[in-house]
Amino acid sequence: MQHREGHIAGFTRQWGLKRLVWFKSFGDVSEAIAEEKRIKRWRRQWKFDLVEAQNPGWEDLWPALMGHAPFPWDDEHTWVSQPLI
Repeated sequence: MQHREGHIAGFTRQWGLKRLVWFKSFGDVSEAIAEEKRIKRWRRQWKFDLVEAQNPGWEDLWPALMGHAPFPWDDEHTWVSQPLI
C-alpha cells in the first residue's frame, strides 16, 4: 500500500506506477526473491507475455487482492467480496 501511495522511495514512486497487473504467491520469501531475480533477467516481451497470459486487459489487480472485486480470471457468479485476513 505504501508503494502504491508513493510514500516509499524506489522504482514505483520514481516512475509513478500505480497498477498491480501481475503477482505470484510464494510460501517462502527466498523462493519469491529467486523468482524476482529470474524474471528481472527476462526480455521485456517475455514479461508482457507473462502478464497477458493471466491478465490480458492489464487490469489493476489491487482491488481484487484486497477482496473488493473479482479477479479478471474469476467467474463473476462465484465471486463473493471478502476482506483478506
